[in-house]
Amino acid sequence: MKQISKKNSSGFSIIILIIGAVVIGIIVALVIFGYNSITKKSVELIDQTNSSKQQDKTDTADTAATQVGPRADDNSTQKWAKTNLNVGTMITSDKKQTNNSVLEKWCYDDNESNCTTYGALYQWDEAMQYVTTKGAQGICPAGSHIPTDAEWTTLTTYLGSATAGTQLKPGGTSGLNIPLAGYRRTDGFVNLSYDATLWSSSESGGGARYRFLNKGNAPVVQSGTNVKSNGFSVRCLEN
Repeated sequence: MKQISKKNSSGFSIIILIIGAVVIGIIVALVIFGYNSITKKSVELIDQTNSSKQQDKTDTADTAATQVGPRADDNSTQKWAKTNLNVGTMITSDKKQTNNSVLEKWCYDDNESNCTTYGALYQWDEAMQYVTTKGAQGICPAGSHIPTDAEWTTLTTYLGSATAGTQLKPGGTSGLNIPLAGYRRTDGFVNLSYDATLWSSSESGGGARYRFLNKGNAPVVQSGTNVKSNGFSVRCLEN
C-alpha cells in the first residue's frame, strides 16, 4: 500500500484548517448580521411607536378644538375647545372653592360622572386662578384662555344672533355642542339639561360676564353679569 507522505499530509491539514476558518468566519458574519438586523428592526419599531404616540398627541391637540368664525382682533379663525373644561379635584357643593394649592371643581349633584359628561363647574375666581386680567389663561390648557366678553360676542355675531343658541347647543351646526350642564349656586345645583351658563374672563362691576343657553329659548344666546361665587361652565379659546 502506498503511504501518504508527511508533506502531503501537512498540506492537507492546512487546507482543512483554512476551510474551517472560512466556515467559522461565515458563521460569525451571519450571526453579527442577524443581530444587527434584529437590533435595527427593533429600533425602527420603537421609533415608529414613538412617532405614532407623538402623532396621536398631535392629532388629539388638533382635533380638540373647533374653528368657528373670525376673531375680533385680526379676522383670523377662532378655535374653541370641543368640550367644557373638566380639570381639578371634586369638592362637594357645601364647600367653597378657595385660593389654595388645589384646583377645585364641582360636579353636578356631587357626582363625578356628571363632570365627565357635562364638564365641571367653577367659581369665577377659581376659573381665573385669582387674577382679573381679561383673556387670562386661568385653568385653561397652555396656549388657550378663558374667552373675553367681546370674544363671545364675536362668536354669536358670526353665527347670527337670532339662531346662535341653536347652533351652539348639542347637535347644532357650530360643532361646539355645548351641553346643558346646569349650574351651582349657594343653595345647590339647578337646571341640569335645561340651562348652560359659561363664564367669560371679563369683569363687570362686582361680578363677571357670562353667556347663557336655555332649552326652552333655543334660538338665542343670552348674556349678563352674575356673582362670581356661582359655579358655571368654562369653554376655552385658543390664543
